Amino acid sequence: MNNYVGIGIDAKVALEFHTMRDNFPSLFQSQLGNKMWYTGVGTVDLLRRSCSNLHKRLRLECDGAVVELPADAEGLVILNIPCHMGGVFLWEHGHAAPQLTGPAGVAITTERRPALHDGLLEIVAIGGVLHMGRLAVGLSRGQRLCQCSCVSITTLEMLPIQVDGEPWMQPPATLTLGARSKALVLKRLPANSPAARMAGLVREALDAAVYVGTIDDAQRQALTAEIAAKLDHHWL
Repeated sequence: MNNYVGIGIDAKVALEFHTMRDNFPSLFQSQLGNKMWYTGVGTVDLLRRSCSNLHKRLRLECDGAVVELPADAEGLVILNIPCHMGGVFLWEHGHAAPQLTGPAGVAITTERRPALHDGLLEIVAIGGVLHMGRLAVGLSRGQRLCQCSCVSITTLEMLPIQVDGEPWMQPPATLTLGARSKALVLKRLPANSPAARMAGLVREALDAAVYVGTIDDAQRQALTAEIAAKLDHHWL
């Protein structure tokens, strides 16, 4: 996966919006207009409730443990980034996760601060269209389910799914999500922050070590990733 996967109501609204935009592109000429159409498409589902009873329509396993969705959930979001839906911090601001026990009897429930580099995915359940609207303006919270390294989702019928905003209708299938690899990414730091000054010193030291042959480029990259993770955890 990339940033997030949505199954249920958020993917349904995204799919309806994309379909309408493809069929009537002349109606989608501005950012404000797009938001209005997106809201209008979502409002239609208030009566349809096309993603109700989601807990009966898919099976969710996290690190080998079966996880039950809330009965009122109409959407399931798997996150690899802190925020969703244009800036909603679903995990950080969500309700506490239930206690879960894995196949070996080991508790798998964790509620750490989300990070891009921790190898964990955040699993959150959301309600219907009204709940999405309240989430967007900070008047409600999602339901944390768990953090895990591997997610298996078995859809029992045709369901809407989106990955990073690209939606489609998915026939019954089993989807497995997890960390495939890691890559260095840039993150802007305040110029005068302790983390920025420390990062500059570390970069100079590593560059000097590569120049004199103490370490090679691969070792430099590995050290840079490890030190960046420590700085992010300690200061940010």
